[in-house]
Amino acid sequence: MIAVGKTYIYFYRSDDSTESDEYDIKDMARKNGTPCTVIKDESNEFPQYNNRGGLYRILFEDGSEYSVYGEELVPEHLCIKGKQGNYWPKFWPNFSGKSDYMVRLCYGWEETACGIFHAFELTSEQDVIDSNEMENRLLKSLDAAEDRFNWNQMFVRIPDALVAQIKQDAVAEYLSNNVPKKND
Repeated sequence: MIAVGKTYIYFYRSDDSTESDEYDIKDMARKNGTPCTVIKDESNEFPQYNNRGGLYRILFEDGSEYSVYGEELVPEHLCIKGKQGNYWPKFWPNFSGKSDYMVRLCYGWEETACGIFHAFELTSEQDVIDSNEMENRLLKSLDAAEDRFNWNQMFVRIPDALVAQIKQDAVAEYLSNNVPKKND
């Protein structure tokens, strides 16, 4: 349960804002992995968001305030502080019963008159990434105009079949390198 007055680490997970909202997608993505304090529980006022962990008003250390979903707040003790001062979760809660192997999918897109073009980059769940550096890499990969470019990141569960194949390959490699052959 999320408590008012407690510090959490904010992890941007989705955007359902409109142009009239108080913030933009890039601002929220840049706050990824930063500490915040819950200053108000807005769940009773907006019960339609209870399936997203409720709605909470948070205050960042820079003085900015936002309303975010409870699923975007992780207790500080469940996070690892990176070299650049930002945090990453030790794990994402697993409610599905499937594998816990996750990757971070960073994706950028440019909207042009000819369509929407995408660039993707996968990193390990534990990798500490610099938001500005990732934004620049995706922007460069698309050769995009900054005013038409957006980017985001999300954690994606690796499919169980792929995890099983990787494990099978690892066992086969270990056995071929470490088990003596009958003729040895």
